[in-house]
Amino acid sequence: GLLVAEVLLTIASGFLLNRRVSLLGPTEQINRKALIIFAGSVLGSRAVEGLRKQTSTMVLGALATVSATGLFAASRRLTAAPGLMTSAMNQVYSPIASELFLTDKRSELSVLTKSMARWIFVLAFPFFCLLAGFPKEVLSIFGESFLGASDALVVLAIGMLFLIATGPVTTTLIVAGRPRLAFLDNVLALAIEIGLGFLLIPTHGIMGAAVAATCGRFVNNVVPLLQVWRILRVHPYRVDFWKPAVAGIFATVIARILIVAIGASGLTAGAWALLVMGASYLSLLLIFGVSKDDRAALDRFIFTVRRVSGRGPQTSPDH
Repeated sequence: GLLVAEVLLTIASGFLLNRRVSLLGPTEQINRKALIIFAGSVLGSRAVEGLRKQTSTMVLGALATVSATGLFAASRRLTAAPGLMTSAMNQVYSPIASELFLTDKRSELSVLTKSMARWIFVLAFPFFCLLAGFPKEVLSIFGESFLGASDALVVLAIGMLFLIATGPVTTTLIVAGRPRLAFLDNVLALAIEIGLGFLLIPTHGIMGAAVAATCGRFVNNVVPLLQVWRILRVHPYRVDFWKPAVAGIFATVIARILIVAIGASGLTAGAWALLVMGASYLSLLLIFGVSKDDRAALDRFIFTVRRVSGRGPQTSPDH
């Protein structure tokens, strides 16, 4: 099924791309060596990143019990969910950021990076609060036998926080023509995860695997953050980052107080936590308001989508 889906996706993508840019006929002279180096670095970075998602699980499986591996795999899958959201946002961010970088609009690139980072944080931070604040309630979805992984889930959630709190820094490195740095960052993170895994798992089991995975994620997000700042003098943070942070923390506290008050536990408590946190978080964000930069980034995104689809003007809204 996966193979058939990939083949169909490739055919559909090729057909749609050929409608925009002809894939047949003569081409302009290109620097094949530079193209291969760039593409190879991006491919290697994606391959290592994909391998890292399974590294801690494989090392744990080799050094610990099958049950511990299953508990860790379930916890890791829960914390991987915001990564899908981040990847989707990066697909939107990448072409717009590339255009701004190639046209030397660094100030606009900085605004876009900050806005994209904040939206990633706004959308994913409540999920972190849910996992960190209610680990046993969330794991109760899989049954009581999974509750022993609650501490490891909190540690993995902290690793997830590094991902959602640093914005699209790795994508920005690639956009800026530094894919080799992104590749080396992934290799370094992979080496740290494997090394710490073999060091910690024999004595600490699933918690050792969680610490190793979190340290790898820390390196793979904080190092690119520093590199982007050094190369472009761009960082993903704005003053109003406090709004989703405060809203998430308050929503978690409100949900915890309510669950204790009604005496709920297990899956029921998890459902109540999700409902109360969602309502509280959205309400607080609306009270705090939307900034001008967010509106500007949203306008540019809508303009890009309409231009690509051929339904809007070709002149940038900045003009």
